[in-house]
Amino acid sequence: MEHFSFAMDGAALSVVWTLMHDDKDMSKYAGEELELAVKEVQGNHMEKWEAINMLKYVLSSIHYPWIIKSHSLNLMLILSGEDHVEEINNHVDFTCFAHRIFETLKAIESVMIAAPMALVRKKAFAALKKVISMVPSSQRFDILHGLVNNSTSPALTAILLDLVRQEVSRESRQADNDCIEDEGFRGNGLPRWASHALELVELILRPPEGGPPCLPDHSEQVISALNLLRFILIIDSRGQRSAKLFRKETLHKVHSEWLTPLRPIAEQIQLENEKDADEITKQIVCMLNLVQLVLYRCIELVEEKMKGC
Repeated sequence: MEHFSFAMDGAALSVVWTLMHDDKDMSKYAGEELELAVKEVQGNHMEKWEAINMLKYVLSSIHYPWIIKSHSLNLMLILSGEDHVEEINNHVDFTCFAHRIFETLKAIESVMIAAPMALVRKKAFAALKKVISMVPSSQRFDILHGLVNNSTSPALTAILLDLVRQEVSRESRQADNDCIEDEGFRGNGLPRWASHALELVELILRPPEGGPPCLPDHSEQVISALNLLRFILIIDSRGQRSAKLFRKETLHKVHSEWLTPLRPIAEQIQLENEKDADEITKQIVCMLNLVQLVLYRCIELVEEKMKGC
């Protein structure tokens, strides 16, 4: 497997190296060959996934400079740059790619976290969003759930939860436009997109290890989780979907187990930090203010719904 990894490195690097150099440094023939190869890969969704997954070996390696990884991201964006990829991928058996694309996304995340240049981090984020958008919508929440569940960075988790919120927005609009509700929504359960999103909210607000989330260290991901919950609560209050997503027992659980325990903790930590005047403490207080702002709005929305049950 070690030799295989080196072979994949070499294959990816040969293409990246050609992409990096202009016509003054390489033959016109090489440039034309690369252009033709890229077009061929872009036109075949199976080959496109293979090519994108191949780049993970470079992105995840500690042996290559950031300039190489930056150009690898350029190539990834070129390969995945075709619009409306999802329509094609929805007809593809994604199962064989799921594990490898998850590893590729983790490699992109490593660049987002570790790259010293803001431009490279932004490029990695663009690649992350683009590759996730290529995943069939039926399996996109599974990929996002896995990324959030395996994230060890509160800042990265916050970013991923915002992508989940965007996906919730897209799925709910699609359901409204088509006037077709998810299979689970026809019975007593939630639509698939809502159940997935609420599972992630619970993962952050009620961590598996027990107790409320760690504040202020995890403030960013708590804010994103609360914003996601607030967004779902607002969706549940509009149009034909009004008051259909949350049953009484679910609302009680959200109120008593997710939201209420956070309030005294956030208030206490904020009071303790307001005594100090250094810059770091001021930033902590600002983050806690945001936590409480969204928290109180979520509590208001839940209590309004509980009155109507």
